[in-house]
Amino acid sequence: MEKILPALLLFLSNLIFSQSLEGDWQGNLEFRGTSLPTIFHIEKIDDAYKATMDSPNQNAYGIPIDEVTFENKTLTFTQKAAQLKYEATLVDETHLEGTFNQRGFSIPLNLEKITAEGKEINKQNLIDHKLQKLHFLIWKKKSLFTIRKQRSI
Repeated sequence: MEKILPALLLFLSNLIFSQSLEGDWQGNLEFRGTSLPTIFHIEKIDDAYKATMDSPNQNAYGIPIDEVTFENKTLTFTQKAAQLKYEATLVDETHLEGTFNQRGFSIPLNLEKITAEGKEINKQNLIDHKLQKLHFLIWKKKSLFTIRKQRSI
């Protein structure tokens, strides 16, 4: 009985940590004075993890991650087409500390699990970003129209 109890507790703690990985995780890539929000969406299907990545500032959403592994609190994402790899350690249920590697560049990237409140903020940021882009496109089209109209006079 004394040997079974510690083994059972270890098994249960591993089960709890593996379940807490599912969800949305957000961080910022800081590169050459630019901050690039990065979001990973992780889900567990059967015994395997699947993930996608968003880079809202680059208008890139749902980028499929080819390989997802999670062993001994170490999470690894690999996306072959973009030549990227992210390796992180699960610090606790809401924090990952790791490194984002892409085409020879290594950048620290720590992720925080997004709460329900954070999801609402992200939705609003996405709406604001799309509205800004729409306003710019309308302004650009009006400017081009005005220039063409002046040239034809």
